[in-house]
Order: sequence, then C-alpha cells, then structure tokens
Amino acid sequence: MPVVGPKATFIKIDQSFDKRLRMYRTTGFMMLGILFLVSCRKNNETKVPPEGVYTGTFTRVGFVWTKPDSVKITFTGNNFSGESKGPSRICNGSYEIIADSVNFNNACVFTANFDWPLIMSGKYKIFMEGDSMVISRMYISFNSYSDTYRLKKQ
Repeated sequence: MPVVGPKATFIKIDQSFDKRLRMYRTTGFMMLGILFLVSCRKNNETKVPPEGVYTGTFTRVGFVWTKPDSVKITFTGNNFSGESKGPSRICNGSYEIIADSVNFNNACVFTANFDWPLIMSGKYKIFMEGDSMVISRMYISFNSYSDTYRLKKQ
C-alpha cells in the first residue's frame, strides 16, 4: 500500500539526501586516492653529476671505524676514476645514477686478501646539492657498518 501524505514527501527528501551524501563520500575518497597516488610517485629519471674533479673524505662507521681519509674522484660522462689516501679503493670504472641511487662498476683488479667492501663498487645512495654530493651505503653481514663519501667539486 503506497504511503500518502507528509511521510511520503519526507521519505523522498531523505532518499535524495542519502544519494547526494553517498556521491560526496565516493568523490571524496576518489580524490584522496588520486592525491595519494600522485604524491607517492617516484622520480626515476637518470641524473648525472656535473663533470669534474671532486675532493672530500671517506668514512666507515660501525663495528670497524676508520678515520676519515682524503679522496679524489673525477667524473667524466658515465665514467669515474679516483684515488684515496686510506683504506678505501676507488680506482676507475663506469657508473649509472637512477633516482637516488648510484651503481658503480669498478674495472680494476684487486688481490684476494683485501677487504672487498672498501672498493667503490656496487649500489650506493646519492644526494647532490649544488657543487656537493654525499655517496653512502649500509653494509650488513656479520658486522654492520656504513661507508660515506662526502665530496665537493673543485
């Protein structure tokens, strides 16, 4: 039996309000979802540090600590070469930077009785600002430590 009178009008208004409320909620959640996806997008563009000679320090912190030693690294295109006055070994090779990481491929040959993580090779995090950069990585094995190169363009 159909409802007649003021109740019918009230129910019709209530159903219309409910539809609008659902529409606003859905639109709100969709907007939040889009904002979340856009804000979480990573920047995967390849960067290259400006070519030139960079000097600075290498430091290892962790179970084994080293005094900061002087390093000099030259970047030319996608190649690097360098030297250090301490335990780290830079030598030469190629590199590729993607987003906030750099992967060094060292072309030198080293003896077997050497602390291999001291060789500038493998994946590091990189932060560039102006004429300075910080290159670092965490190394976790039996002992945990981090290697950090702090460099400034000359």
